[in-house]
Amino acid sequence: MRIDFQEFESLCKTRTETNLDLIRLLIRWITNIVLLTILQILFQILLLILFLNRFIKTEKKIPQIFVHSLTKDQIYRNGLTDELFHFLAEKRFPYSNDVSDYLIYCKSLLLPKESCLKVTRSFSLYLIFNCFSRNRILGLSKKMVILTISILTKKTGLKLRPRNLIYYFLEFCVWTEVKSEKKIQFITTQSSYKNLPIPFYLRRRNFDRHMMWYSANSIPIYKVGEIDSETVFPQSLTTYIDLHLVWDSFQTSFLKKQKINNSKAFGSMLFYPNKIQNRSTKNLSLIYFDVVPQNLFENTFYNTEIALSNLEGIVSVVEEYNNMFGKNLRLKIKHKRTPNKHHSVKYLDYEKKLVNSGSIETILPTENLYKLINEANLIIGIPYTSPVIIAKELEVNSAFVCFESTEFSIPDYFNEILVIKDRNKLLDRLIEFI
Repeated sequence: MRIDFQEFESLCKTRTETNLDLIRLLIRWITNIVLLTILQILFQILLLILFLNRFIKTEKKIPQIFVHSLTKDQIYRNGLTDELFHFLAEKRFPYSNDVSDYLIYCKSLLLPKESCLKVTRSFSLYLIFNCFSRNRILGLSKKMVILTISILTKKTGLKLRPRNLIYYFLEFCVWTEVKSEKKIQFITTQSSYKNLPIPFYLRRRNFDRHMMWYSANSIPIYKVGEIDSETVFPQSLTTYIDLHLVWDSFQTSFLKKQKINNSKAFGSMLFYPNKIQNRSTKNLSLIYFDVVPQNLFENTFYNTEIALSNLEGIVSVVEEYNNMFGKNLRLKIKHKRTPNKHHSVKYLDYEKKLVNSGSIETILPTENLYKLINEANLIIGIPYTSPVIIAKELEVNSAFVCFESTEFSIPDYFNEILVIKDRNKLLDRLIEFI
């Protein structure tokens, strides 16, 4: 039984801490040795049970498409995975239209029992319990013994945090044992760009490794006078990704500047399909897509001061428009996700006052973006929110809005979409389109 220990060493080096003092290092070594020994015993017992069980119960086929790094909200809409499947099965993507080919990872502890796609909390454990034949189980058992002995004798990985070492140990053993007649497609998103799933790092593999850029809002905004960084994203996105799926040619051009040349435009990616057929504008509608400031990012463009300035300015322009023309245009606001304790209290309190006064309406974060945008007269958003790009895709009037942000470098156009920096220009857009 041959095992590429150098590959495991390389995997461990990507996450090893180097600034441990002698006492902490000794404690971590002892902890890891004990945990590895206990884990080895438990897994050998488990694998023996599974090996015997395979005489009674036949293994399932290994899934052909593994989807990682999605949130629970992206996986489930109305408690179902149907829309995620129909999205992935669209003809524009290079994926299967057979629901049995998919396995989705979700870290949530509570998962709906019924869904059209199979969802699991652990790819590795799912494969062991459901898909490994007797020979695979036997091979995995030997591989675990050999790797444990190698770790203990060469001390590789013992400096890792215990949970990381156990995770890498299990993932490495399982994925190097996975074999399939067809190439397996492994999908992740840009949310994991700093820490890719383990299969992406393995050299001896039969994977096509894809990254879906589900947001168009991945291009940084720099302060005035600050030089654009040459390396916004790590080299691993070039080395370990076979295909980057992005929205449009603007994003492919940006990634090329990052030395990422294997990207391709597929249109907007929201993890549910665009079922809108015809343009509909029954009511006067202006929707603002904001980014609620987070406490950890107050030193960036998406801070409370700029967010409040934008919202105050937009509300005042809408009031001026209504007074000028005797209209009753209501500003609707939609957040990307439900705010939590990490978001700016000051911004959320101001928004709440506007809601209570009737100046604005809020839209649930779970609403279908395609439907909302398709029914609007004008879509606006803080740079560079994805819904504004979707509006461009659907040929709905749109613009970015950014008032009084002199500290940051904002172009007049972004992705061929106007960036409004003056309140009078926003009023002109309302007059033109509403």
